[in-house]
Amino acid sequence: MRNNVFEDRMQAIAASLDGYEYLWATDIDGTVITDSMAPAVLHFCDPALKAEWDFLRFVKKSLTTAQHLRLCMEGMLERAGGLAEVIAFGKSNCTLKPGFAEFRRKLAQHGAGIAGFTNNAEQLVEPVIQHLGSHFPVLGNWLDEAERFYTRHGEIGLDKGEPIRWLANHGFKIVGYAGDGIGDIEGGLATRALGGTVVAVGENADGYASDFHSLADHRITDYHSILDQVPAFVEQARIASLSRRSC
Repeated sequence: MRNNVFEDRMQAIAASLDGYEYLWATDIDGTVITDSMAPAVLHFCDPALKAEWDFLRFVKKSLTTAQHLRLCMEGMLERAGGLAEVIAFGKSNCTLKPGFAEFRRKLAQHGAGIAGFTNNAEQLVEPVIQHLGSHFPVLGNWLDEAERFYTRHGEIGLDKGEPIRWLANHGFKIVGYAGDGIGDIEGGLATRALGGTVVAVGENADGYASDFHSLADHRITDYHSILDQVPAFVEQARIASLSRRSC
């Protein structure tokens, strides 16, 4: 991949957020929507096969994140007959997490846009969230024209901290980050370092003890529970930004 592809994508995301001073960063699967990837893999592949891949990745640690993702994604696409079938499954089976639509509106009322970061393929996630009426800019891994799977940051998949730091360096005040598992740790750490709030959604749904939930300031199952705190989250981001400028 060309060295400037990440920069090009981030410039496009920043342009799509024009008019917003503040930013809420978020994972997508299991955080904004009910998980789209794991159920699809289970639906299109033999569940025993997915269990084997998960065991090798999370227990034996003999697969990298990228290798595990590629096995799941390409195995699913092959057995499904292509991306269109997987997208149709996602549209039929995914829903927004409770309270997310209201949470997004509340953020917008306080000058905060949303950007999503996912280890899933962008081409799968974007049509699903658009179908659910909650489209926002997304950075993730991707599929080429032959539906081969590629990662943004090599064997770690997508380092969700890097785009958050990029956006902060380009003028956005980072209000918070929401995630649900082990792949969200870097996003949470970057947000914490920038003075933002970290929210864990669900009950450590990946099933493998992750440090992300222990990192979080709030653990929720319903975004309604933090609606009233949005003004405080934004104010915290404002103060943190002022503090960084004065250093």
